[in-house]
Amino acid sequence: MSEASYISTGDYEVDEFYHYGLAAEFYTHFTSPIRRYADVIVHRLLQQSVQKERQQELGETSSKVLLTQKQVTEICNHINVQNRNAKLASMDSSRLFHGLYFKAQEESQGKGVRAEGIVYAIRSSGFVVYVPKYGVKGVVHLSDSDGNSLIPRDGVSSRLKKYRNVELSGTYEYDRAKDVLRLDSSKGPIDVARFSYCSVEIGVRESPIRWPTITLTLVNINMEAPRAKIETIKANELSVRTKEVTSANLKKRNEDLINTSSDTSEFSQYAQ
Repeated sequence: MSEASYISTGDYEVDEFYHYGLAAEFYTHFTSPIRRYADVIVHRLLQQSVQKERQQELGETSSKVLLTQKQVTEICNHINVQNRNAKLASMDSSRLFHGLYFKAQEESQGKGVRAEGIVYAIRSSGFVVYVPKYGVKGVVHLSDSDGNSLIPRDGVSSRLKKYRNVELSGTYEYDRAKDVLRLDSSKGPIDVARFSYCSVEIGVRESPIRWPTITLTLVNINMEAPRAKIETIKANELSVRTKEVTSANLKKRNEDLINTSSDTSEFSQYAQ
């Protein structure tokens, strides 16, 4: 999914205004103008629109144009670039301080930091884990660049009887159809899917040209943690569902506005 970007409405068709992330057909900034330049531009354009309506009501004419279509487009492009740069700077800052923090922990303890993580993406040679306690994420590789296994033999954690004394063989296969990694064990395959829970060791990899970066190494798979049922939804079906919900919400809001207007009218008659 591409990131939301600022656009000048004059450059696009109306059906392209849709904000997928917010499930809204129309969306613009209207928060405090002290926060972002996009808000300032919206406020200025609204102010000009209001002033123009007042001038028309008074029979006045004005040739003054605050911003041309070309200028608004250029401003939007500039804001998008700066917005992206700010996000990249924030991400780099987080990576830097996470790297320095875990480097200090590793030096003081003589080993990496162990923490619980949640699998949120599967790859053919590993999986991506998010560690809520530290707000970090990274790839857990199941083999190194030479093909040597990185799977611990005692890498299954569970009090359930069927998983007692389970040993992982170090081999695995990726089921692309189900998006699942199957680890071979002494008691059959152990599946790792999205929302599986695991324990990882957070370490640090040094670099002569960049700041230290964190690495995640598998400690064990937690077979007792709750797992969410994954429903496969096609992209076009998801879009249809989202638009249906949005349309229903807009219809309800319009009905509420009509009812509110009716109530206000009755109140005005009563007041008179």
